[in-house]
Amino acid sequence: MLLAVCALILGIKFKLTKVADDNTKEPSGGPPEPSVSKDGPHPQQGMDPPASHIKSFTQRILERISSKNEEFLILIDRRPRVYAERLYREFMATVTDQSPQGDNTRLCDELTKLGTLIQDVMNYADKILNDTGVGKDLAEAQEIQDCMQEVERWLEDILCGVLEEVDVLLNAHQSHRLLYQSSAL
Repeated sequence: MLLAVCALILGIKFKLTKVADDNTKEPSGGPPEPSVSKDGPHPQQGMDPPASHIKSFTQRILERISSKNEEFLILIDRRPRVYAERLYREFMATVTDQSPQGDNTRLCDELTKLGTLIQDVMNYADKILNDTGVGKDLAEAQEIQDCMQEVERWLEDILCGVLEEVDVLLNAHQSHRLLYQSSAL
């Protein structure tokens, strides 16, 4: 069952979709009318928000991305290679004569946590793209996302070795062919 879950994690491709909001449809053929509140007229959804709204919305999204990045850095103890090596060693410590395939539960759990963080950052990056387009804010979000995905690839590489055969994983580690051993990150 555990192997099936790990295989499912490795096989999932995330897709970002934009859901249309029914409130943006124009009533009976005319343009949407601005709503009026005690503060004066405000545009309804579907109309371009004021530049100050975009900036504050984008800043809130960037703060959320920064928070997810901090969670990531805490997860990896701010040292990605040491983190990957530790997970490799923890797995290898579970390989015994009684359990020659070892226990990859911890590795799968870490991949799940990392996948959740990556998905959150991807969703936030999509919101930035929709609101402000391509620019430095999106580049900042994508840089954080790229770093997270690199570490995810490292763990997937270890897991693939685990699923293939422990001896293959051991040989790859000893010859420094695991992704985290040769990465520039």
